[in-house]
Amino acid sequence: MADDIQHISDTALWIAGYRALETERPDAVFRDSLAKKLAGDRGREMVVTTPNTGLMAFAMTVRTIAIDRLVEMAVAGTRKALIITEGVISYLTSDQAMQLSKDLFAVPSFIYWIHDYRRGRLRKEHMKILKEKLKHTPLRFDVTEPLHFFGQQGWKIVENIYLDEGERVGRRPPVRFPMNILLYLFPKKIRKVFNKTYGYVMYGRE
Repeated sequence: MADDIQHISDTALWIAGYRALETERPDAVFRDSLAKKLAGDRGREMVVTTPNTGLMAFAMTVRTIAIDRLVEMAVAGTRKALIITEGVISYLTSDQAMQLSKDLFAVPSFIYWIHDYRRGRLRKEHMKILKEKLKHTPLRFDVTEPLHFFGQQGWKIVENIYLDEGERVGRRPPVRFPMNILLYLFPKKIRKVFNKTYGYVMYGRE
């Protein structure tokens, strides 16, 4: 089917479709003038047929502004930077991801790298929702504590941006009533724990 993701490269069209959606919003938090052209009809079909596509659109928007902020931190004061996105990590096995971590750490000039992560129940739900959509290109990086996984090779967390990054730019998760109310009635402590189940991390050397 036209909306099926057959190869990892297809995800570029898929995500471009979400970037195009955000760009078309009157209250867009970023604008990508090329997203619609890149996505094309196929990218748009992938977006429409994605389960919980509204929530996915929210996640893609928050991911974009969070990673942009991390990249700005990484390149501050330097003219060169190598950025490895979480799109690479997601499709690697834990062994492959660990090897990549070792290879990067072996290059002294490589200072930072960035990826997003999910923990706990949210991690399981995310993989369940996208299982059918990504049946030809399954997400393979599945570790319980991703934040500690790369620390085994000496990488340290420089900055960690959580899911509530959306609130910073006035964007809230598109959940239905009454959950849209209940989410903000939960004690701050509980909301803080939930926010930390999904985030964007920048690692650096010790």
